[in-house]
Amino acid sequence: MMELLRRTILLAGLLLGIWMYLATPPALLRFEVVDFAARYDQEFRQRRETPGQGVYERGRALAAALGDPGSVDGFIAQATEHRLIRIQGAEWERLVSELTSAATAAASAPNAAGGHARARFARTTDAPFTTVMGQIDRIRSEAGSSVSYLALGTGPATRYLEVMYVDAPASSGGPSALVHPSRPSSWIPLLIGLAGYLLIPWRRSAPAIVSVDRLPAVLVLDAIGTACASIFFALPLHLAGATASALGDDLGMTVLLWCLAGCGAALVIWAARNAAYAIHVSDSALRFSSLGGTREYLYGDIQQVRPLAAGDVPRAGVVLQLRDGRVESIPWRGLLRFPMLLDALSRHGRPLPPHTADDRTPAGAASQAAARLHGAPPRRLLSTGRVAGVAIAAVVAGAGVWYITQTRTAPTATNWQASHQQKLAATIEAAIKAPDTVTTLDLAGADFVRLPDGFDRLTSLRELSLNGSTHL
Repeated sequence: MMELLRRTILLAGLLLGIWMYLATPPALLRFEVVDFAARYDQEFRQRRETPGQGVYERGRALAAALGDPGSVDGFIAQATEHRLIRIQGAEWERLVSELTSAATAAASAPNAAGGHARARFARTTDAPFTTVMGQIDRIRSEAGSSVSYLALGTGPATRYLEVMYVDAPASSGGPSALVHPSRPSSWIPLLIGLAGYLLIPWRRSAPAIVSVDRLPAVLVLDAIGTACASIFFALPLHLAGATASALGDDLGMTVLLWCLAGCGAALVIWAARNAAYAIHVSDSALRFSSLGGTREYLYGDIQQVRPLAAGDVPRAGVVLQLRDGRVESIPWRGLLRFPMLLDALSRHGRPLPPHTADDRTPAGAASQAAARLHGAPPRRLLSTGRVAGVAIAAVVAGAGVWYITQTRTAPTATNWQASHQQKLAATIEAAIKAPDTVTTLDLAGADFVRLPDGFDRLTSLRELSLNGSTHL
């Protein structure tokens, strides 16, 4: 049981440490102060008043002109429609003032970074956001938008916060303290698991003990099993954007990979079985140790000793037939000092039958004699070597499946974009051939296509659909 306890502590500490290292909260909030006047100027006025010379730039300027809400107030109303939350209170005042001061300082810095570089992150349970989480959830469900706008104040002095609900914290770019809050302590269970594995006393090898070779049959299996269990346990947590996704939307992938992790854990248990198995040979009895406990047989309790299977004993082993009807099979595969056991049985009047395959053939007799004289190891490797091969093959197969999945996803998206470019180009070309009759034009996905010459001749165009948003 000590060997099983040793590996239970190892696996528990290892898997708990991996969980703590990769675990994320269900969601985070990314928020920043919004300067709608600057955003309106950048998205509409600058494009309309200073169009570039290229066809694509002129097309974007035309789209900006057609979709221009006409004023900053109109732009604010359009951007915050169905997504506006009114807030008030000293706590919100302090937060917005702090963000405004930080944004102003960042904008005046020599190498100031714009956009989301000034964004901050918070947990959904952090104050003061807990007071508006119900409304944010309602906007997400009703408007289908992960972005909400919080308005503090009234009239021209209103200040706005843009709040994005991030349901994939692992790829959000947020601070590690929020994305992986338990990561700083993840080394503790890892250290406990490793210490338990190393410090629990190991059985000492002795000349009177028949046992397995510890390096290939125990330590190598432990290494392969823990590696398999660790990799396949960590993969779904690493690939999913959030721990909740791994246990929710991606549960199928998680179950599949954790089943493979269970194969690694099975290898570790098999190593515990090998480590616990031993035969203590004494002058009065044979004492067998295993995961199930210990059992002792006096030599007088042994009625008969026969080969385990047809063929020479070094390739098979022996079977002890006890006087009470019980049978103890002892395969020789991988056991060290097995000839010592045969000698002990022979000295106490329990030799192998004289008419075995080893005795009937010269080659068999020579093989048996050499084994007895030199204590030769078995001529066939331990069957756990095959199990280890299967585990390695599973790791390689899992890595291959993941690689193929990743490499096929990108070409699929690229092929879709190329096909979409061709469709949009054909739509625009057809419109240009009859500029006086085209009144509506759908440019969904226009970011992936260059607008050709002649696009500005569509004088009868009254409605432009751009990425799902209709502009008159």
